[in-house]
Amino acid sequence: MKPPGAFPTFESFFEAFSETIGGLISYVDADGRVQYASKALAEWWDLPHDEIRGKTLEELYGAGAYGQFAPWTDRAIAGEDVHYERQATR
Repeated sequence: MKPPGAFPTFESFFEAFSETIGGLISYVDADGRVQYASKALAEWWDLPHDEIRGKTLEELYGAGAYGQFAPWTDRAIAGEDVHYERQATR
């Protein structure tokens, strides 16, 4: 347990933040692998967190669906500020 006034870790802060606001939130590293998925996103995929972490977006969404938004994620991973929306069905 952290002493009073200690700062939370990035991971604990991010988890508390994403669970509070809800939504389908993930963190994808520079290698294109999911390192964090919110509870809502794990439920959307119907997978436990330990089966999501480390997978690529292509592995999670499938080649066809991922191909539709890969250009934007590739640009974001390269460091570009990217904004996009897409409709998805489960």
